[in-house]
Amino acid sequence: FLFPWNSALRASHGVAGAGPGTADAFFTVVQATQFAAYLLAALFVLRLVQAGLPRGQAVATILGVLVLEALYAFVQVGFGIERVPFYGPRPAMDSASGTLVSRNNFGGMMAAGLALAVAMAWGRFRARRRDPQAPRVPVLESGLLWGVAAALMAACVVLSRSRGSALAAVAGLVALPFLVRRGSRASALAGAALLVAAGAATVWSANTEPLLKRFE
Repeated sequence: FLFPWNSALRASHGVAGAGPGTADAFFTVVQATQFAAYLLAALFVLRLVQAGLPRGQAVATILGVLVLEALYAFVQVGFGIERVPFYGPRPAMDSASGTLVSRNNFGGMMAAGLALAVAMAWGRFRARRRDPQAPRVPVLESGLLWGVAAALMAACVVLSRSRGSALAAVAGLVALPFLVRRGSRASALAGAALLVAAGAATVWSANTEPLLKRFE
């Protein structure tokens, strides 16, 4: 399609190699397919919600898959796994990419999961009037596990060494308070402190120096 003409144009201006904006037909089709897949997935989830699936259950299912991806990334880095499943050798051995090929795609997915997990934990930690005689809240519903999941994904963002993903994670967390539905109470101080402490501990243990060097 446009690629040969565009490649010749780049060569005439002394621009070596391929890059964004080359109008490559193959990558254009790939991006269109990705967009269609994302749109279909979103419509499918919306249809499930309209059919009666609780929104919290839908988000929890998505986060469950992302937690498995995060755990695999830790195994990948810890044991130095050199191959990506169903693909081949990892392009960037110094960064975590999970079962994905690109560390940027993996980091972006973890950044999105981080915002979701913090939102779930935040919702559980909201200050409420508790009935002294009410049954004890199970661990799965207390927000503790979502806080741990958020900490895991924060560490994975660091392990990916993706600058865009780090910025996306920060932007998502900053935007989160503005997206909380109206009428919800402020999060409990103990819950917020737990999220910050767990996130700081895992980010520190993931070694932020390589990521900071990439920013420099």
